[in-house]
Amino acid sequence: MFEWHDDYLIDIDRLDTHHRQLAHLLNKSYHDYSGGAPAEERDVTLVELLDFAAYHLNYEAKMIVLSEHALSEKYVKDINLFRRKVLKIQNYYLQRANSQKMLSFMNRWITNHITGAKAFFVDFVAGESPLGSGHGSSPEGAGPYGGHE
Repeated sequence: MFEWHDDYLIDIDRLDTHHRQLAHLLNKSYHDYSGGAPAEERDVTLVELLDFAAYHLNYEAKMIVLSEHALSEKYVKDINLFRRKVLKIQNYYLQRANSQKMLSFMNRWITNHITGAKAFFVDFVAGESPLGSGHGSSPEGAGPYGGHE
């Protein structure tokens, strides 16, 4: 289970909302698997978690690219690496139905991502981003994700 702490907040409303949603979906997946929910329901929740993680990373990447931040190239490479890992794990899961391993990976990733994002986005909160203060800033074309924003 992922335990949310307010020290995970990065003071960028949209990203904080995304991070809370990632935590919620991960915990829902854990609950579904440990509580014996029907396989169909477990799979839907897990796919929703993975889809939202991909959406969230794309959103952050757009923010960073639009900001012309010096580390934007490195961040995009990190996103691509994560996408490859998720695809690999999805394939493993589909072949072996080992959901516990995937949930453990996602738990580690979400924890590391949120703590890393907090450090990275300090510049945005400080107003050093061309996007403004960063509070609620939205990269053009990012759009909503199924009402989770």
